[in-house]
Amino acid sequence: MSYRQLNRVVPWIVTPGLLIFLWFRVDGAEALARLDNLHTGWLVAGLFLASLQVVLSALRWRLTAWQVGAPMARAWSVREYYLGSFLNQLLPGGVAGDVFRAWRHRRKDEQGQGDLRFFPALRIVMIERGAGYLILLPFAATGAFLWIPAPWNLLSCALLLGALAVLVVAPFYGERLPFLGALRTFLLELRNGLLAPSVVTRQLLLSFLIFTIYVLVFACSAHALQIPIAPLFLFTAVPLLLLSMVLPFTVAGWGVREAAAVGLWGLSGYAVEDGLAISVGYGLLILLGALPGAFVLIFDRR
Repeated sequence: MSYRQLNRVVPWIVTPGLLIFLWFRVDGAEALARLDNLHTGWLVAGLFLASLQVVLSALRWRLTAWQVGAPMARAWSVREYYLGSFLNQLLPGGVAGDVFRAWRHRRKDEQGQGDLRFFPALRIVMIERGAGYLILLPFAATGAFLWIPAPWNLLSCALLLGALAVLVVAPFYGERLPFLGALRTFLLELRNGLLAPSVVTRQLLLSFLIFTIYVLVFACSAHALQIPIAPLFLFTAVPLLLLSMVLPFTVAGWGVREAAAVGLWGLSGYAVEDGLAISVGYGLLILLGALPGAFVLIFDRR
């Protein structure tokens, strides 16, 4: 079996494997019992927020594209982001929809609306997704310090803050790289699209709103299940869950996110069954929030 074939198969083995393991390890039946008193109002609120997150992310993508000279219409960016988000929920690795979004951006420009190749379009997507880490990493570092046992909390916090420092500092030294032309180009575009004085405030504001919505979707999942949870824990633990979903060997972060939730809920003194139930509820809300992308997939034959 080739590496590419293995990369396609492994997520479909790991994802159900982790979920089945957690079901028996954490008493999945008790977690499922949380659904008995489901509050539909909070579910509707979570679904609205999950959908709003896609729209704001599309606006961030459009802002980034305009900054690097590859403009797109607002309505088109929202439609394509819904499609990419929907595919990310269904395909292994959690990034296939982003790659497809870049390919569609390139195809759009091939039809007479600009001159954009695939890799520049992909770099725009990478910069847009990277913008979220400007907000996510500081909160994740705080969560690592608060909830991970010593001395690993200090190490984790230092690594996350180090990653943030690289993201902020490296673009300003990209033009000094004597080699690696592709990396130099990416760093220059990262600086212009994300950190330039004319755009950095808007990027930070959009990224903070998107991050806050992710946290609020978790809160809606908890309230819908009528599980009390402290706001401080949400704003410091949820970033760690979101980071765990970056691991590419699952489908849309399923399994890894639930395992991280069980671990963090246990370390913080909450019931691990609550963590499992809330995480599953969050995953379902995000999936349903991206559902309009299915209509783009069905009706846009291109």
